Amino acid sequence: MLVYEGTGPSKKLNAKLVDDIQKAGGRARLVSVNDRSGLFDLPPVPAVCLPVMEILPTQLLTVALAIKNNHIPGQFAFATKTTTIE
Repeated sequence: MLVYEGTGPSKKLNAKLVDDIQKAGGRARLVSVNDRSGLFDLPPVPAVCLPVMEILPTQLLTVALAIKNNHIPGQFAFATKTTTIE
């Protein structure tokens, strides 16, 4: 599970959620803004840019999972066009 740290009072709650999941044997990582350079570490950005930065680890993870499962990233396999006439 990816948990986004966010801002404000929810930061501590989100970090605790990751800790609780890990202690229970689950796999969870915190996507957070900090000065480290890990997979789920984001560089400091203005708060208005945070939602854009937070989505990047998820998007990159989906590319890796697609390749691992012999899929072409970005190609829809089970979706169809929803509009058939105009």
